[in-house]
Amino acid sequence: MLFILAQVWHTQSAPEEIKQERERQLKGFALIMGAQSGKVSDDSTRIDSVTYSDEVMRISYTLTNVTKNEIDSDQFTRDARALATSAFCNEKGLGPFVKSGLSIDLLYKDSTSSTIVEFQIGKSECL
Repeated sequence: MLFILAQVWHTQSAPEEIKQERERQLKGFALIMGAQSGKVSDDSTRIDSVTYSDEVMRISYTLTNVTKNEIDSDQFTRDARALATSAFCNEKGLGPFVKSGLSIDLLYKDSTSSTIVEFQIGKSECL
């Protein structure tokens, strides 16, 4: 009887343990990515912040060399979305998490801190 109770308890607690491990991994990703905050990721893009909470990873970038008025926002949005989808739907890194429900919220600002675009990459973009 004790064995059966132990199995029932383990069956009920296993999903919670898996969820907690996923949370730990995602918070770890955010911490590692956030350590890059303030650094220029290429010649014109700076990572400002990376945070994680409740199945949403928020990443904020600044384009350091341009203002919103100097770029074609629609074209930039298409290009940024395509690049982000490719990067975040990849089998490495966050890809498996996105494919299983994680949302990536991306915010791009210009050199004056004006928002250029904000969009989300989720499970549906990774099909």
